[in-house]
Amino acid sequence: FTKDSVVELLAPCGSFLSEANLLDDDRGNEEDSELDGMTAKQLRCWLKDQSVSDSGCFERSDFLVRAKDHLKKLGEHSFPPPGILSRPIGSVTLTRSQASILSQVIMDHAAGSDIALIGEKGSGKSTLVKAFASILGYRTRNIFCYRDMSSRDLLQHRTTDPWGNTAWKDSPLVQAAIHGDLAVLDGIHRLAKGTLYGALGRLLAD
Repeated sequence: FTKDSVVELLAPCGSFLSEANLLDDDRGNEEDSELDGMTAKQLRCWLKDQSVSDSGCFERSDFLVRAKDHLKKLGEHSFPPPGILSRPIGSVTLTRSQASILSQVIMDHAAGSDIALIGEKGSGKSTLVKAFASILGYRTRNIFCYRDMSSRDLLQHRTTDPWGNTAWKDSPLVQAAIHGDLAVLDGIHRLAKGTLYGALGRLLAD
């Protein structure tokens, strides 16, 4: 997205994404401008109010750099996302960057694009998936992947009935495909090479 080309996804209750979602929005620039207009003494007081150490700062430029670095670190937490994504979605409250990513994911999904969420553990992937499902009304089915899991395990698992007879039950992945639900594969990096393809290949072909 650029300032010259901003796309809005409209919903009955308002837009998901607006120009204000851009990381270099006007509010961030205004904050920078305020810092630029401060004297060294004012910058020192500002840092103190923010509980930021001014150790090693002697010139006005030193205080200004320290203040802007702190403002940059605050980043996504400085300003809540505008629009309906600023409201709690179920039990989830999004940060600015999460709201921006989710807006793009929703638009890609609406256009029929395939999407992959990749990130380190704890980076917020599950939060985005929960919010995505909640907004679009999808039921989620979670599949926990483990190292020795086979392609068959991804598709079916064995159970026994009250009389001790063996039966095969569809996995959450198959149930998601049948009912149009959202399948969440947690920990696919643990699967042996070819396991996921072996399961999804047959499932998608069917």
